[in-house]
Amino acid sequence: MVIAGESLKFKLSEIAEIHAGIYRKPDLYGDIIYLQVKHFDNKGNIISDKISSKDLKLNKRLKKHLLQNDDIIFAAKGDKNFAFLYHHKLGPAVASSSFLVIRIMDSQKKRIKPEYLHWFLNHPFTQALIKMQAKGSALPVISKAVMENFEIPIPSLKIQMQIKKINELWKSEKSLMQKIISQKEKMYQMILYKQANGEQING
Repeated sequence: MVIAGESLKFKLSEIAEIHAGIYRKPDLYGDIIYLQVKHFDNKGNIISDKISSKDLKLNKRLKKHLLQNDDIIFAAKGDKNFAFLYHHKLGPAVASSSFLVIRIMDSQKKRIKPEYLHWFLNHPFTQALIKMQAKGSALPVISKAVMENFEIPIPSLKIQMQIKKINELWKSEKSLMQKIISQKEKMYQMILYKQANGEQING
């Protein structure tokens, strides 16, 4: 633990348990979702139509690997690194071996919110620092040891919740702006196309 201003810095291993996902070949008929990198876009958002099928049959061995509510899975292999906050509403799921599963310790749940840790791991500055420690050129890999030793600044719970709220507002605003830009793009392209075809443009 390191004291830095109004935040305490902890190694990730001091606040969370980290273990690797599993490798399994899909079953013909399954009960649970087998989360893979292909199920996410570049920003770590679920592509819903890609997880419509359940790929693995639940058994005793797999049961211990089931994700728990508020687990964070971190894409540790390849160029697309992101953190995803799992919620049980998605359905029973296990993470593939492309991920590290990060589970906040019970003793630390009053210190850090999973939403804050999820946000911090996805922050561009954090991503850049983590990527610098990746090994391999053809398939860069971020090791469990790198993540265990990565320092996480932990402000007060009040500030964590403020960060969560502001981040959600910004995401909503950005989504709205993108929709407006998309509509304007369609409108202007239609106007220009009509003009190219000799139609009178009013205004």
